[in-house]
Amino acid sequence: MGRDPSQVLTITISADKLEVSLSAGRRAGLVSDLTPQDLDAWLKSMGVTVGIDSKMLGKICTVLSKTRDVIPPVVVAQGRPPAQGEDGCVRYHFSTQLSAGKSEEGGRMDFRDRGRIQNTEAGKRLATVIPPKVGEPGLTVTGEGAPWQGGPTTRLW
Repeated sequence: MGRDPSQVLTITISADKLEVSLSAGRRAGLVSDLTPQDLDAWLKSMGVTVGIDSKMLGKICTVLSKTRDVIPPVVVAQGRPPAQGEDGCVRYHFSTQLSAGKSEEGGRMDFRDRGRIQNTEAGKRLATVIPPKVGEPGLTVTGEGAPWQGGPTTRLW
């Protein structure tokens, strides 16, 4: 490697540390002799250790060797985003749907009785609160854990 890549190349790590972009300034010709291995080592020296795209590094080196133009930001590393869990919920053990009415003997319909009030026996379970399911943490480009965001716990009141 002829020159220090940080003279011309810039890396930008996203706020959530799940993505790294690399760009080159106007003096890109100063690092035209870079190899993908040089860029990989440079990224690792800058703290980027996970999800480095070696194919993209090769393409960047090819472009740097052929042009002196500015290279816009290109994603060169991606972490693993956390897998989200599932929100908690309430499972009802009775019908929550309203009907059009209640059929009576003789084929008549009572349109006032739509099932809003349901009778039950004492001690019978009416509902179950299902807790949220745990997600899986991700991995940032710097090798740190990316915590998953848990869903809200459901309460009856």
